[in-house]
Amino acid sequence: MLRLRLYIGMLPVAGLLIAICLYSVYNYKKLNDRLEALQTVHYTTVSEIERLLSSTAQIGRAIRLNQFDKNESAQEIYQENRSVLSEWKPSPDSSNPREFDLAELVAQLEALAIDQFADEVDLQEVDQLIPLLAAIEDNGRAAIADRNATILAINQSFQEQARTHYYVVLGGILLGIGLMAWAAYSLSQRILTPIDSLAQFASRLADDDWETDFKPSSKDEISGLEEAFLEMAQRIRLYKRETDKKILRTRRRMEECFSNLPYPVFFINSKRDIVYRNPSAKELIDELDWQSSFPPSINARIERVFGTGEEMVTTEFDETITFKVDNHPQHYLPTVLRIDSEDTEEIECALILQDITQLRLSDELKSDMVATISHEIKTPVTGANMALHLLLEQGIGSLNEDQREMLETATEDLRRLQRLLEHLLQIARLERKSPSLNTTPVRPARIVQTAIEAHAHHAASQSITLRAQVEANLPQVLADPNMIDVALSNFISNAIKYGGANSRIDIYARLGRDDQVQIGVLDEGPGIPDEDVDKVFEKFYRSSKHDSVKGIGLGLSICKDIVAAHGGSVGCRNRPSKGAEMFFSLPKHESDASRPSS
Repeated sequence: MLRLRLYIGMLPVAGLLIAICLYSVYNYKKLNDRLEALQTVHYTTVSEIERLLSSTAQIGRAIRLNQFDKNESAQEIYQENRSVLSEWKPSPDSSNPREFDLAELVAQLEALAIDQFADEVDLQEVDQLIPLLAAIEDNGRAAIADRNATILAINQSFQEQARTHYYVVLGGILLGIGLMAWAAYSLSQRILTPIDSLAQFASRLADDDWETDFKPSSKDEISGLEEAFLEMAQRIRLYKRETDKKILRTRRRMEECFSNLPYPVFFINSKRDIVYRNPSAKELIDELDWQSSFPPSINARIERVFGTGEEMVTTEFDETITFKVDNHPQHYLPTVLRIDSEDTEEIECALILQDITQLRLSDELKSDMVATISHEIKTPVTGANMALHLLLEQGIGSLNEDQREMLETATEDLRRLQRLLEHLLQIARLERKSPSLNTTPVRPARIVQTAIEAHAHHAASQSITLRAQVEANLPQVLADPNMIDVALSNFISNAIKYGGANSRIDIYARLGRDDQVQIGVLDEGPGIPDEDVDKVFEKFYRSSKHDSVKGIGLGLSICKDIVAAHGGSVGCRNRPSKGAEMFFSLPKHESDASRPSS
């Protein structure tokens, strides 16, 4: 129905445009024919008469020259212009008597010229030349004037027709615009009225007015749109109701979950206001008087998350925050999560304070127990080792081969137990940070050289070459020389253990990322299995592919703890050709911050 109305409304406009186009084509054809006639007949005739008058004047001049015995020049002028006289005739469609009179006079002039140049000069005929030329000039000018009058009349006719064509086309265009405006208004009323009603209905729905009724007002194709929109609105209404129920249930579950959660939970908006706190958080706020703001240790973490967008999920005891609650220290592990929103003004952070007081006490108890037991076991192990050493020296009696082999095995096992106790004591001291690090500015070259000297004999016994590669002018690092030597020594010991005989080990020091000094060890061993790269620094972890190599899996864990106590980081990777690279990075000493790095 709507399409048919649209087609019918466009028919008058289309018909008018077609009529204007046909009239323009017809008028153009008519004007073009008359213009062609004007150019090919009238302008050509005027041009030919002008040429004829010029030639007759030249022939008259030739006859007079011939009269004075200048036959050669007169003959040339006559021969150049005689063809114009013989060829000129009035146009076939001409009705001007002056052109026919002009033709007779031209014929007389041509006959006179022939007689004068064929025979002796006849002075009587020459006397007739001047009146004849004058008559030709007069008739020719009169014929040209008649043709010009005809051309002027035709041009005026052109102007009248052009004016008529202009008004007809202009009137058609104005009428077409009027018809189009009428058709557009009529169709817009039929189309836009129901669309406006739909828009108003959609606006009320957007304002959450779901009780508004809407009745279709059209009976054409738009009615299908109205019905589809009503069905969509009904489905949205049902979906909204179900969604509201789900959201309400989810909110109740979350509130119930947060209420029963033993850890304090806070939600902070972009204005740093607390918009939600669970009961545990309310108790903590009341106890610590956090009504105005969080303490600086927590505020710094919140600002970092808002600023960088990176969540802070803490798992290390070093990041524990301690508060006194009821005069008892409470240890919390803070976690700050960013809750994104499409509206930047609605971005929030969730702060969760995990109470690890009992876990912290258990860890301290474990460290104390490990340190105590390791220290207590160390003394009898040392005594047993000394006793086995005396037996192996055979100072109190000779041993047979089997007895000696069994004592050597027992001695090796006691040495392994002694190294394990040393590692456990080191781990306990690092975890408890007791004793504290005796840091001092140290040159990286000294760290590398000390480690090489300590392992030179061991490496030489297996035909392994130790080589130092230290960049020039490296800044100093603030470190405990003894502890850093333990870390680097563990790297070198592993390289000797896995590198094999007749290999080379490079110990390097260079400037790494973020202006930190990187110290590492490059070996030519079998490398690190890909699945073990992220696990080699874990306690007691040993790869199943290297079970043949003796060890207890604590050396690299101790290295990690030592470097972490210095504020650095450790890492490892496989070399492109062969072997592995173990390295750690240490911050450079502040007094060297302005020194050139190389």
